[in-house]
Formats: sequence, structure tokens, C-alpha cells
Amino acid sequence: MAVVPETAPVERHDYPKTKKRTLNRRGVLWLGQTCNLRCYFCYFLNRIADTEHPEHAFMTLEKAKAICHTLRYTYGNTAIDIQGGEPTILPDILELILYCNEIGLYPTLITNGLVLAKKEKLQEFKDAGIRDFLVSLHGIGDVHDEVVCRKGAYVKIIQAIENMVELGVPFRFNCTMSSPVISLLPEIAQKAIDYGANAVNFIAFNPFEDQETGIRTHDNVAKYSDIKPMLSEAMDKLEDAGIECNVRYMPLCVVD
Repeated sequence: MAVVPETAPVERHDYPKTKKRTLNRRGVLWLGQTCNLRCYFCYFLNRIADTEHPEHAFMTLEKAKAICHTLRYTYGNTAIDIQGGEPTILPDILELILYCNEIGLYPTLITNGLVLAKKEKLQEFKDAGIRDFLVSLHGIGDVHDEVVCRKGAYVKIIQAIENMVELGVPFRFNCTMSSPVISLLPEIAQKAIDYGANAVNFIAFNPFEDQETGIRTHDNVAKYSDIKPMLSEAMDKLEDAGIECNVRYMPLCVVD
């Protein structure tokens, strides 16, 4: 499990970067709200828990392929974010990844990493032609486990990341900034540096429409004033390391 060197960060996969405001060609595919975790901040907890909810079940492979075909040939997309629920547990996910590559739609999976803790499973995704993973790292150690409501989830997500490093599969991080995580934001930034992530997305609470659901209280939804110092430190770390950092659902005046 000792993949990350103690003295130097892992070399990152270099992709072209620009500071120009250009529209990308990335589409999004929501497969269905079936998941193997119950993150307490999740916008879709009711759909994940209710097997009778019309959005709970995964769509068919045929429907997923049809959406990908439309994105590629009607809208001219060249990349796609595939998400669930948890897309790695879709039975036909490898076939969908193969299809995306066949039509020139580079596939990214947004994942909690549980399935990918098994190196042989990650190898299957690499062989199918996965472009990269957007890994949902929502804390360090027990805090991650608390947030995703699964003991041992942190050990598995770290193993998955180390597998990606070892097999040469590019990845980025998502981090939802719930209250228990705020003090750990600089550590999460350091993890990105040490493991060689291509980007980190820090995500604050977005209180609109169905996103008002989830188990949220004043104890787990952080105030902007509490987020500011730790987020600024984390962003500075990433900037110094040359790693892209994105912040969502935060007023610009909060961050120096």
C-alpha cells in the first residue's frame, strides 16, 4: 500500500491548461440514484433510499448509449462525466465506457472509490478506456467515514487512489465542505499534491430546489466565515503546486 513517496509528490498527468473563458465540450450523464454509500449531505438521499422512487434504478444500457450518442453527434460533445448514484456498480458500466470511446466521447466517472479499492477492478476500467476518475474525498480518516456513513470507507478510497497512481490512471478530487471537514481542507490539498491529482473541486452547500434535502443542520453546514481561512490555505497550497483548484457555491468576496 506504500505507493506515495515520502519525499516527493507523484508526477501528475499533464493536460493542456488555459486561463481563457472558453466553453468546454463536456456533457453529463446521470445513470440513476443507486449508490453503495449514504453521504449525509447528499442531495438525493431520498431517491437512493427509496427503491420505488422513479429515479432510483439505473437506466438501461441502451438508454445510456442513446444519450451518449446524442451528446456526441447532436451537440458535438467530446467528453462526458458519468455519475449515479455510484456508476462503478452499474452492471454494464464497462460496456458503456467502451462505447463512449468508440464514438469519441472521453469518459470520466465520478466515484466514491469503494469498488476501485480492488486493483483488478480498476484494471478493468483502465482496459475499457476510462479517461479519468473524479474521486469523492470528503475528509481524512474517521471524518470521511463519518460524512459518508460507512466505517472503513476512507481506507478503501485511499487504496483506490493508490491503485490509480500505481496503474497510471489520472484522477481529480471532489470535496464537499461540510462542517467536520473544514479544518482538514489543507490536508486534503496536501493529499492531492502527494498523490498527483490533476485538480481539486471544493464544494459548498447549494440550497436550491431538491438540493435543500439531505440530513443538514447547523452542525454540519459550515458558515462561509468558518470556511474562509482553511479554504484559502488549501487553495494556496494547490496553487503553489500547480494543481487546478475550483470552488463552487461560494461568494467571491469570501476568498482572498
